[in-house]
Amino acid sequence: MYVTFEDIRTFDVVGRRAGESGDAAAEPLGKLADVYIDTRDWRISWLVLESGGLLGSNRVLIGSERRIAFDTAARRIVTDLTDYDVETARGADELRTVSDQREADAAIGGSGAGSGGLPLGPGGDGLDAAGAGGAALAPDAGGLPPSEEERHMRSASELVGYAVAGRDEEVGTVRDLLIDTDLPEIAWLSVDVGSWLEQREVVIRPSWTTALSWSEQRLSVDLSREQVRGAPPLTALRGLDRAYASALARFYRLPGL
Repeated sequence: MYVTFEDIRTFDVVGRRAGESGDAAAEPLGKLADVYIDTRDWRISWLVLESGGLLGSNRVLIGSERRIAFDTAARRIVTDLTDYDVETARGADELRTVSDQREADAAIGGSGAGSGGLPLGPGGDGLDAAGAGGAALAPDAGGLPPSEEERHMRSASELVGYAVAGRDEEVGTVRDLLIDTDLPEIAWLSVDVGSWLEQREVVIRPSWTTALSWSEQRLSVDLSREQVRGAPPLTALRGLDRAYASALARFYRLPGL
Protein backbone atom coordinates (compact mmCIF):
# COMPACT_ATOMS: atom_id res chain seq x y z
CA MET A 1 0.00 0.00 0.00
CA TYR A 2 1.16 3.49 -0.79
CA VAL A 3 0.59 6.65 1.25
CA THR A 4 1.94 10.15 0.72
CA PHE A 5 4.25 11.81 3.20
CA GLU A 6 2.20 15.02 3.10
CA ASP A 7 -0.82 12.96 4.17
CA ILE A 8 0.71 10.87 6.96
CA ARG A 9 2.40 13.86 8.57
CA THR A 10 -1.09 14.76 9.84
CA PHE A 11 -1.67 11.29 11.31
CA ASP A 12 -1.95 10.61 15.03
CA VAL A 13 0.51 8.12 16.52
CA VAL A 14 -0.92 5.64 19.00
CA GLY A 15 0.66 2.97 21.18
CA ARG A 16 -0.61 0.30 23.51
CA ARG A 17 -2.06 0.49 26.99
CA ALA A 18 -0.99 -2.36 29.25
CA GLY A 19 -3.71 -4.79 30.35
CA GLU A 20 -6.24 -3.88 27.66
CA SER A 21 -7.01 -5.17 24.20
CA GLY A 22 -8.63 -3.95 21.00
CA ASP A 23 -9.28 -0.24 20.49
CA ALA A 24 -9.33 0.20 24.26
CA ALA A 25 -5.58 -0.52 24.22
CA ALA A 26 -4.85 2.39 21.89
CA GLU A 27 -2.82 5.00 23.76
CA PRO A 28 -2.42 8.43 22.08
CA LEU A 29 1.28 9.24 21.91
CA GLY A 30 1.39 12.35 19.75
CA LYS A 31 1.66 13.44 16.12
CA LEU A 32 4.01 12.45 13.33
CA ALA A 33 6.36 15.39 12.81
CA ASP A 34 8.75 14.01 10.19
CA VAL A 35 10.33 10.94 8.64
CA TYR A 36 14.09 10.37 8.39
CA ILE A 37 15.30 8.51 5.30
CA ASP A 38 18.56 6.67 4.67
CA THR A 39 19.26 7.66 1.07
CA ARG A 40 21.57 4.72 0.47
CA ASP A 41 18.46 2.60 -0.06
CA TRP A 42 15.64 5.15 0.58
CA ARG A 43 14.29 3.13 3.48
CA ILE A 44 12.65 4.93 6.38
CA SER A 45 14.98 4.65 9.36
CA TRP A 46 13.09 6.78 11.86
CA LEU A 47 9.67 8.29 12.49
CA VAL A 48 9.87 11.59 14.35
CA LEU A 49 7.13 11.72 16.98
CA GLU A 50 6.06 15.02 18.50
CA SER A 51 4.65 14.30 21.93
CA GLY A 52 3.36 16.43 24.79
CA GLY A 53 1.31 19.62 24.78
CA LEU A 54 1.95 23.22 23.83
CA LEU A 55 3.95 23.87 27.00
CA GLY A 56 5.98 20.68 26.90
CA SER A 57 6.33 19.54 23.30
CA ASN A 58 9.09 17.03 22.68
CA ARG A 59 10.35 15.27 19.55
CA VAL A 60 11.61 11.70 19.83
CA LEU A 61 12.67 9.00 17.38
CA ILE A 62 10.79 5.78 16.66
CA GLY A 63 12.95 3.20 14.89
CA SER A 64 11.50 1.41 11.88
CA GLU A 65 12.36 -1.91 13.53
CA ARG A 66 9.43 -1.37 15.88
CA ARG A 67 6.01 -2.76 15.02
CA ILE A 68 4.41 0.00 12.97
CA ALA A 69 1.15 -0.13 11.00
CA PHE A 70 -0.34 2.61 8.86
CA ASP A 71 -4.09 2.77 9.46
CA THR A 72 -5.10 5.13 6.67
CA ALA A 73 -8.85 4.74 7.29
CA ALA A 74 -8.49 6.01 10.87
CA ARG A 75 -5.66 8.38 9.88
CA ARG A 76 -3.26 7.07 12.46
CA ILE A 77 0.00 5.17 12.84
CA VAL A 78 -0.30 2.24 15.23
CA THR A 79 2.82 1.20 17.15
CA ASP A 80 3.69 -1.21 19.95
CA LEU A 81 5.07 1.63 22.08
CA THR A 82 4.00 2.56 25.58
CA ASP A 83 4.19 5.96 27.28
CA TYR A 84 7.35 4.77 29.01
CA ASP A 85 8.95 3.89 25.66
CA VAL A 86 8.30 7.43 24.45
CA GLU A 87 9.61 8.99 27.64
CA THR A 88 12.88 7.07 27.35
CA ALA A 89 13.21 7.27 23.55
CA ARG A 90 16.13 8.86 21.78
CA GLY A 91 15.61 12.58 21.25
CA ALA A 92 15.31 13.78 17.65
CA ASP A 93 18.06 16.33 18.31
CA GLU A 94 20.51 13.49 18.96
CA LEU A 95 20.48 12.52 15.27
CA ARG A 96 21.73 15.10 12.78
CA THR A 97 20.44 14.91 9.23
CA VAL A 98 22.64 16.14 6.38
CA SER A 99 20.96 19.56 6.44
CA ASP A 100 21.52 19.81 10.22
CA GLN A 101 25.22 19.13 9.67
CA ARG A 102 25.50 21.74 6.93
CA GLU A 103 23.64 24.34 8.97
CA ALA A 104 25.92 23.72 11.94
CA ASP A 105 28.92 23.99 9.66
CA ALA A 106 27.69 27.28 8.23
CA ALA A 107 27.04 28.65 11.70
CA ILE A 108 30.67 28.10 12.72
CA GLY A 109 32.07 29.18 9.35
CA GLY A 110 33.16 25.70 8.30
CA SER A 111 34.43 24.77 4.87
CA GLY A 112 31.42 22.60 4.08
CA ALA A 113 29.02 25.55 3.83
CA GLY A 114 27.93 26.10 0.28
CA SER A 115 29.25 22.80 -1.00
CA GLY A 116 27.65 21.56 -4.17
CA GLY A 117 25.93 18.32 -5.02
CA LEU A 118 26.95 15.07 -3.45
CA PRO A 119 27.17 12.40 -6.15
CA LEU A 120 25.35 9.15 -5.62
CA GLY A 121 27.63 6.17 -5.27
CA PRO A 122 27.28 2.50 -6.22
CA GLY A 123 25.28 1.82 -3.06
CA GLY A 124 22.48 4.12 -4.20
CA ASP A 125 23.58 7.17 -2.25
CA GLY A 126 25.97 10.04 -2.62
CA LEU A 127 26.27 11.26 0.93
CA ASP A 128 29.88 10.29 1.44
CA ALA A 129 32.08 11.79 4.12
CA ALA A 130 33.46 14.15 1.50
CA GLY A 131 31.39 16.67 -0.39
CA ALA A 132 31.85 18.35 -3.74
CA GLY A 133 35.29 19.77 -3.09
CA GLY A 134 36.47 16.99 -0.83
CA ALA A 135 35.22 18.94 2.20
CA ALA A 136 34.14 16.61 4.96
CA LEU A 137 30.72 16.96 6.54
CA ALA A 138 31.43 19.17 9.50
CA PRO A 139 31.06 18.11 13.11
CA ASP A 140 28.59 19.98 15.26
CA ALA A 141 29.56 22.48 17.95
CA GLY A 142 30.30 19.61 20.30
CA GLY A 143 33.12 18.44 18.05
CA LEU A 144 31.68 15.00 17.26
CA PRO A 145 32.01 13.92 13.62
CA PRO A 146 28.84 12.67 11.91
CA SER A 147 28.18 8.98 12.34
CA GLU A 148 27.91 6.64 9.37
CA GLU A 149 24.14 6.78 9.76
CA GLU A 150 24.10 10.59 9.82
CA ARG A 151 26.16 10.82 6.63
CA HIS A 152 23.18 9.42 4.71
CA MET A 153 20.20 10.72 6.67
CA ARG A 154 17.66 13.07 5.05
CA SER A 155 14.53 14.62 6.46
CA ALA A 156 11.43 13.99 4.34
CA SER A 157 10.06 17.46 5.10
CA GLU A 158 13.33 18.92 3.82
CA LEU A 159 13.18 17.00 0.53
CA VAL A 160 9.66 18.23 -0.34
CA GLY A 161 10.14 21.33 -2.47
CA TYR A 162 13.60 20.40 -3.76
CA ALA A 163 14.19 21.28 -7.40
CA VAL A 164 14.52 18.32 -9.77
CA ALA A 165 17.21 18.79 -12.40
CA GLY A 166 17.52 16.70 -15.53
CA ARG A 167 20.71 16.19 -17.46
CA ASP A 168 20.02 19.31 -19.54
CA GLU A 169 17.89 21.65 -17.38
CA GLU A 170 15.50 21.82 -14.45
CA VAL A 171 12.30 19.83 -14.88
CA GLY A 172 10.19 20.58 -11.79
CA THR A 173 10.05 20.26 -8.01
CA VAL A 174 9.54 17.41 -5.54
CA ARG A 175 5.86 17.65 -4.66
CA ASP A 176 5.62 14.65 -2.33
CA LEU A 177 7.21 11.37 -1.27
CA LEU A 178 5.21 8.20 -1.83
CA ILE A 179 5.76 5.63 0.89
CA ASP A 180 5.43 1.86 0.53
CA THR A 181 4.05 1.06 3.98
CA ASP A 182 4.91 -2.65 3.77
CA LEU A 183 8.67 -2.04 3.90
CA PRO A 184 8.58 0.95 4.80
CA GLU A 185 10.53 2.96 2.24
CA ILE A 186 10.22 5.84 -0.20
CA ALA A 187 9.04 4.04 -3.31
CA TRP A 188 8.44 7.05 -5.54
CA LEU A 189 9.16 10.75 -5.75
CA SER A 190 6.23 12.79 -6.98
CA VAL A 191 7.44 15.60 -9.25
CA ASP A 192 5.40 18.66 -10.12
CA VAL A 193 6.15 19.44 -13.77
CA GLY A 194 3.15 21.67 -14.44
CA SER A 195 2.72 25.41 -14.54
CA TRP A 196 0.62 27.84 -12.53
CA LEU A 197 -2.06 27.37 -15.18
CA GLU A 198 -2.09 23.58 -15.22
CA GLN A 199 -0.97 21.17 -12.53
CA ARG A 200 0.80 18.04 -13.77
CA GLU A 201 2.39 15.41 -11.58
CA VAL A 202 4.68 12.55 -12.61
CA VAL A 203 6.69 10.05 -10.57
CA ILE A 204 10.28 8.82 -10.61
CA ARG A 205 11.99 6.10 -8.56
CA PRO A 206 14.50 7.37 -5.97
CA SER A 207 17.00 4.82 -7.32
CA TRP A 208 17.04 6.79 -10.59
CA THR A 209 18.50 9.86 -8.89
CA THR A 210 22.17 10.66 -9.32
CA ALA A 211 22.90 13.47 -6.85
CA LEU A 212 21.49 15.47 -3.95
CA SER A 213 22.59 19.01 -3.15
CA TRP A 214 21.70 20.48 0.22
CA SER A 215 23.12 23.92 -0.57
CA GLU A 216 21.13 24.20 -3.81
CA GLN A 217 18.14 22.18 -2.54
CA ARG A 218 18.27 20.13 -5.71
CA LEU A 219 17.93 16.50 -6.72
CA SER A 220 19.40 15.36 -10.04
CA VAL A 221 18.30 12.59 -12.38
CA ASP A 222 19.97 11.20 -15.48
CA LEU A 223 16.95 12.01 -17.62
CA SER A 224 16.19 14.82 -20.01
CA ARG A 225 13.64 17.51 -19.27
CA GLU A 226 11.58 16.27 -22.22
CA GLN A 227 11.54 12.69 -20.86
CA VAL A 228 10.30 13.66 -17.41
CA ARG A 229 7.74 16.19 -18.60
CA GLY A 230 6.44 13.74 -21.19
CA ALA A 231 5.96 10.88 -18.74
CA PRO A 232 2.45 9.55 -18.01
CA PRO A 233 0.93 11.71 -15.25
CA LEU A 234 0.13 10.34 -11.81
CA THR A 235 -3.63 10.12 -11.36
CA ALA A 236 -4.13 7.82 -8.35
CA LEU A 237 -1.94 6.01 -5.84
CA ARG A 238 -3.70 2.72 -6.51
CA GLY A 239 -2.35 2.82 -10.06
CA LEU A 240 1.25 2.51 -8.85
CA ASP A 241 1.53 -1.24 -9.30
CA ARG A 242 4.41 -3.32 -10.67
CA ALA A 243 3.06 -3.19 -14.22
CA TYR A 244 2.95 0.61 -14.11
CA ALA A 245 6.47 0.74 -12.67
CA SER A 246 7.80 -1.52 -15.42
CA ALA A 247 6.04 0.50 -18.13
CA LEU A 248 7.42 3.73 -16.70
CA ALA A 249 10.94 2.30 -16.56
CA ARG A 250 10.66 1.35 -20.23
CA PHE A 251 9.45 4.86 -21.04
CA TYR A 252 12.46 6.36 -19.25
CA ARG A 253 14.73 3.63 -20.70
CA LEU A 254 15.91 2.75 -17.20
CA PRO A 255 16.09 -0.55 -15.27
CA GLY A 256 12.78 -1.70 -13.85
CA LEU A 257 12.09 -3.06 -10.39
